[in-house]
Amino acid sequence: MLETVGIIVMLAFIAAAIYTVHAKLWVTKTFGYNYVVVVKDGVTLPDLASNAHLKGKVRVVGSSDDTCSVQSHLNDVELKKILMADYRLSDEQVFIRPAQLSGALGMM
Repeated sequence: MLETVGIIVMLAFIAAAIYTVHAKLWVTKTFGYNYVVVVKDGVTLPDLASNAHLKGKVRVVGSSDDTCSVQSHLNDVELKKILMADYRLSDEQVFIRPAQLSGALGMM
C-alpha cells in the first residue's frame, strides 16, 4: 500500500515538472526573452522602439537614462550585435542581461 502511494506521488511530481516546463516554453515562445539593456561610459540609451532593424523584434517594457527592459525573440548575442552596429557602440559600452520574469513563472 505504501509503495503504491509513493509511486502515485512520484508520478504527480513528474507530471507537475513537465507541465511547468511546458508552460515556461509557451510563455517564452509567445512573448520572447526578457532582457535588460545597459549602456556604460556616458552613452545615452538610444530609442530602441524607433530602430528600423528592431521593429517587430523588440518590445520596450520600460526604460531610464542608461537602462532599458525589453522583450525580444532575438537572443542576447544577436541583440547586442544589432545595437553595436546601429549605434556604433563598443563591446564595453553595451551590456545585455537576462531578466527575471515576474509572477508565478518567474520562480521556475
